[in-house]
Amino acid sequence: PPPRYTEASLVKKLEEEGSQVYTWVLETVRDDMGTVSGLLNKQETGEYTQDIENDIEQRLKELIQALQKERARRKKSQQNQGGGGGGGPLVPDIAELKLLRIMQVQLKAKTERFAKDSTAEAVKQLDPVQKTILARLRAEQGRIAQLTRNFTEKIKKKMQEGGR
Repeated sequence: PPPRYTEASLVKKLEEEGSQVYTWVLETVRDDMGTVSGLLNKQETGEYTQDIENDIEQRLKELIQALQKERARRKKSQQNQGGGGGGGPLVPDIAELKLLRIMQVQLKAKTERFAKDSTAEAVKQLDPVQKTILARLRAEQGRIAQLTRNFTEKIKKKMQEGGR
């Protein structure tokens, strides 16, 4: 059967539902693939290109696993409720929170790996590739922090609306 969503329609649907974490992961993968394509066109196959390729692969694996777990959870829930239903958001809040945590854990591991590979002397004089990797880590941490704040506000709002 044909896919239910294209990349663009999936991002639009997720945005409509307020699913910022999944949207961010998909947009990051798309942007990173464009970056890698540009680097490979210039025949740049070094550490930076390989780091981005690894990020793409890891993010796609995590996204697929998270979606498969959610699909299994929904299927089990429908069986327990006698079938039917199927409504609700494409990605529930708990799935967003779990993916956000996975992205933070992965970023922590990448940051620790970068720190281990960079000695105290090297930190004083980072080479251009290291500076680019560090800037990428910094930007990713900033985005994860913003997504965490947004998610917290979303949950607070839902709790206030539910408590009325």
